Amino acid sequence: YEFLIKNNIDKKLNEKVNILEKAGKIDLANIYNTSWNILIEILDEMVLVLGDKKVSYDAYLLDNKYINVYKLDEGNKLLAIFVKNNKISQIKVLSNKDEVLSTIKNITLNK
Repeated sequence: YEFLIKNNIDKKLNEKVNILEKAGKIDLANIYNTSWNILIEILDEMVLVLGDKKVSYDAYLLDNKYINVYKLDEGNKLLAIFVKNNKISQIKVLSNKDEVLSTIKNITLNK
């Protein structure tokens, strides 16, 4: 969230929404607003789950698919977010890095 605010993403988004509304593209402006609201809700949920814990993060790029992996707790729980064509394709909570690698392998092989 701090990254988004620090980089004025909220203001840039509002400017884009205003331009779209003035151009009569109300549906597209609503999609931008809805997307922002969903993103903020996801970040809020992450704060509820993680609290003030530092989150380690790894990112992988395989065959134009991004895999972002976040360590959720002191145990081995990992949140894996799979992105394809700039859209989230899957979100999974996995038990360990071996499971992450296995899932990456399965997704890569099942194009």
